[in-house]
Amino acid sequence: TRIDEAIENSVLKEIVGFAAYHAATLLVRLDEKNCIRLERVSMHKGANLFTLCVLQVWENGETVAYNSNSVENVVTNLLLERQGNLLLSSYSQDGGKSWTELPQHQLKTLAGKVRVGVSMTNNTDPGSTVEFRNFELVKMN
Repeated sequence: TRIDEAIENSVLKEIVGFAAYHAATLLVRLDEKNCIRLERVSMHKGANLFTLCVLQVWENGETVAYNSNSVENVVTNLLLERQGNLLLSSYSQDGGKSWTELPQHQLKTLAGKVRVGVSMTNNTDPGSTVEFRNFELVKMN
C-alpha cells in the first residue's frame, strides 16, 4: 500500500495476486506523504474469505505502522482518536458495547491540522456497497 501522489486525497492499494477486495475506511490525511487509514476489509481469495481490521500509518512517505486483526464477518464500528501526537484506534463488532484496541502509535508528522474522511475500496464487478452511519468528527480540548 502506498500513497498515490497523482490523485488528491487517495491511497493506492496494490494487491499481489488476484483477490476480490472490499474495504470501508476512515482516512486522516495531512498531505501526499502523511496519512492514516483504519479499515474493515473483506477479501476473497479462491474459496477463502478473510475479514480484517487494518491500521496503516505513513509518515514522510514511509509505512511506520501496520496492524491487522482477523475479525468476524459482521457489522463493524471503527474509531480513530488523536490525542496530541498519540494515535488511538479501535473497533467494535457489537454495536459499540465493547472495543478492541489496536496498538497505540506516537505520531511525528500528523500532529497539525489534517483532513478527515471516509472511503470505500472495491476491485470487482458489479461492485459492493458500504454504509457509513453515525460518522462524527469531534474536536477534543
